[in-house]
Amino acid sequence: MVGVLIALFIGSAIILITPQNFVFGSVSEGDEVSRTTGHSLHDLGLAGDDIFTLLDTSNLTSRAGWLTKVTLDNDYGVNAMQEINGLNIDGAGAWINLYYYLNINVEDYDTLNFTLSVESVQDEFILEMNAYFRLLWLGSLKAENRTNIEHAGQQTLTLNVSMDWLRNSTSSWITQVRFEIWLHLETYSSPVIRHATATASSSRLLFPLLIDFQDLSENSIYDQPETRYLIRDPLINITSISGNETGLLIQWTNNELIFLPSGNYSISYGWLKLHIYNSKTHMNYTHVDSFALTLDAAGRFMEIRPPITRIDLDINEGILFSIFFEDPYSSSIDFIYYINNYVAHSKSAFYIPDMYATIRVEITLKIPQYPSLARTIDIDESHDLILHSRFPYHPVLDLLVSFHVSLRKAMKPFAPTGWTCRERLLPTLLMFISYILPWAASEQVVSSNIGVINFSRIYFLPAGIEILKNEQGSAIASILGISNP
Repeated sequence: MVGVLIALFIGSAIILITPQNFVFGSVSEGDEVSRTTGHSLHDLGLAGDDIFTLLDTSNLTSRAGWLTKVTLDNDYGVNAMQEINGLNIDGAGAWINLYYYLNINVEDYDTLNFTLSVESVQDEFILEMNAYFRLLWLGSLKAENRTNIEHAGQQTLTLNVSMDWLRNSTSSWITQVRFEIWLHLETYSSPVIRHATATASSSRLLFPLLIDFQDLSENSIYDQPETRYLIRDPLINITSISGNETGLLIQWTNNELIFLPSGNYSISYGWLKLHIYNSKTHMNYTHVDSFALTLDAAGRFMEIRPPITRIDLDINEGILFSIFFEDPYSSSIDFIYYINNYVAHSKSAFYIPDMYATIRVEITLKIPQYPSLARTIDIDESHDLILHSRFPYHPVLDLLVSFHVSLRKAMKPFAPTGWTCRERLLPTLLMFISYILPWAASEQVVSSNIGVINFSRIYFLPAGIEILKNEQGSAIASILGISNP
């Protein structure tokens, strides 16, 4: 009974000092947008070449086009931080997977090379590079290189792909590749991924074609890291008029780059969704528009503006939650976005293709006992939209508060006796100590829209206060109370 009352008192005190500005699902109009869709073509002013740089970066974050997955072997954990010198990683007992997508000219590239520069300070780890070809990666073509790093210093790992092997394995003029980096930190290690490159060469002159899908305000949709999780990919179907060849180009980052022969091309674009059903790959393509392209000695920058709506998310920054968008009227599950671990930031926004007139949004905070929150939204054809989701938040304490207390224990009959009164002194003292010293703590590593995130959960029991804190410094406090009968 005393524990329940104290939990109520502390929980109430926190709630009293926390602004009660809970809002979920309120939708307001954003910027007015012109529904004039289309495309524009610009000369790049770049001459043809026979050696090409497809990727050259020291930035391996989601904003640079990389996706991340982390698997833990044990409870040690791992940290990952992007610095000027590259991606700095330290930890133990973890598999870290980084991957990046590219479009490849199978017919005209003669060489294709991937290079990774890594520096290690201490101990050993396993480094692996893979290249998976074709649209659907399960059962796709694979090239790989693997090595054990056993001493400190800077080392370079190279993966050379035989284009003859690739041409003999696929009939596609253009295909896609997923460039993967795997690190296995079995014991404590602190590697730095300094640089990642992808280069190609050809026996003929090829010219650059830059592709960028944009919103109707001419902003690249991939300026938003959330777009990497858009389940329908921007697709270009390109046909060479002179060569009578057709290939598929998919955009995965802003200013997608490929090198092609000069000539006249027919372009059609839209949205592609790949899925597996009954062990077969199915392609769901929604066409938007078509136009002609001439690729000559200057190269081309192709800006494409399909009808699209931007939904800005007005939510407390730094909060971790899962979020998904779906078509509520589809006969089967039709996700538009699905992000299990999402960290809100000041420019959180999602682009919705115009094939959806109504969408359903669901948010689930990473707080025990907190219900999922859902809202159905009608798409406005003349305005972008703002979805407001503001939770009780204290800016000074940096706490988001969830209050769940059950009085079931307090409601039980209780008949005190002499020995129970005396024996309750020690539990009461321990309970007061628990408000100052945590009873338990745990750590968790997850992959999110901003990369690898480390969580610390700190439990103050039996008062029932749990604080969940991520590497960015934001915290979530949940007043759990007593929930067991």
